Amino acid sequence: MLGEYEMNNKFECGLLKYFNKDDLNKIRSVKIGIAGEGGPGSNCAMNLVRCGFDNFIIMDFDKIDASNLNRQFYFAEQIGMLKTEALKQNLKRINPDAKIEASKQSDVVLTYVLDELPDKNGQVGIKNE
Repeated sequence: MLGEYEMNNKFECGLLKYFNKDDLNKIRSVKIGIAGEGGPGSNCAMNLVRCGFDNFIIMDFDKIDASNLNRQFYFAEQIGMLKTEALKQNLKRINPDAKIEASKQSDVVLTYVLDELPDKNGQVGIKNE
C-alpha cells in the first residue's frame, strides 16, 4: 500500500515517525462512514484523518451556518457551503491523498455502509435470501 508515489505526501511521511509501514497500512485499509458532519462528525473525521485513516464516506444534508463555527471543523469563508463538500476540502488539506466520498443523501450512505459490514461469517455485503 505504501509505495514510492506516496512518499511524496509529506503528511504520510510524518506519520511514519509514529507508525511502522505495516501498522499504517492496517489503518489505511479501514473505510469509515460518518453520517452527520456537525460537531461530533466533523471533529471526529478531522482527528481520524490526522491519525492516518484516509478512506471515508461522509453524509450530511446541511449547509454551514455562522453558528456552527465555534464547535465544528469549518471556517468563516465556508459559510453557506454543504458540510460534506467543506469537510472533504478541509480533510484533503490535511492529507491530499485521502479518498473521501461525499453525499447529501442518507439512503445512499446507509445502503453503502450496510453493504460493507461483514455478517456473522465474515462475509461482506447484504445477501437477499
